Amino acid sequence: MKSETKKIYLIALALMLTGCNEDGKIERKDNDAEVTVSEMLLVEKAPEESSTHKEFLKKFTVDRISFGFDKNELSAQDKEYLSKVAEHLIVNVDLRVEVQGNCDKRGSVDYNNALGERRANAVVQFLKNKGLAENRLKSVSFGSRALVPGDDEDAHAKNRVAILVIK
Repeated sequence: MKSETKKIYLIALALMLTGCNEDGKIERKDNDAEVTVSEMLLVEKAPEESSTHKEFLKKFTVDRISFGFDKNELSAQDKEYLSKVAEHLIVNVDLRVEVQGNCDKRGSVDYNNALGERRANAVVQFLKNKGLAENRLKSVSFGSRALVPGDDEDAHAKNRVAILVIK
């Protein structure tokens, strides 16, 4: 086995044995050795740290599309907002978008990963239909990533979102 391949396997093993704390830093999860791909992706830089993302938020003030319980359909208000986002992105051809689908913590891991994917794909498909090139769009599901802690309906609603990360 080549030295580079061994390094990749060791890094992958290390990621599988670790998780992220609230600050995005890697920490050991002693009680749970299994780590999902979604958790590994959290190691990446948070969207709010990106200067491009900050500029986007200055113009649009929000980067999230909310969804109802167990839903992945876009509301008329979301479509109106995403149309404005698409107009901005069509003019700014150097920008790329990663759409991160999220769910509240109710439901199984597999179900929430699939629902998060459907939510992200709904946004991506809408933006493609508005003229954005497919190579500028990426969707990823984080399943039941807790963006807002809590067990009440307000916390659940804030976790049922697709986040537009502008890069």
